Amino acid sequence: MTKWTIDTAHTETAFSVKHMGLANVKGNFKTTSGTVTTDESGKISAVDVSIDVASIDTRIKDRDDHLKSADFGNKICVNKSDCNR
Repeated sequence: MTKWTIDTAHTETAFSVKHMGLANVKGNFKTTSGTVTTDESGKISAVDVSIDVASIDTRIKDRDDHLKSADFGNKICVNKSDCNR
């Protein structure tokens, strides 16, 4: 097995969501880190990623501030069991 560190200089964590069925809101997170583990054949066997929610950027400061508020929690969780809300 080989563990690779995610290269933040070559990584983009982006998203696009439909807002009220009318428009797509696009954005990204400026701070992402983690590792990818591959098995002997090079197949990905594990991914461990941390995304700093405070680094969200939708290019609209008021929306970013709202998304960082308690209305949306303060962390991203892949599995419900990982969340401490």
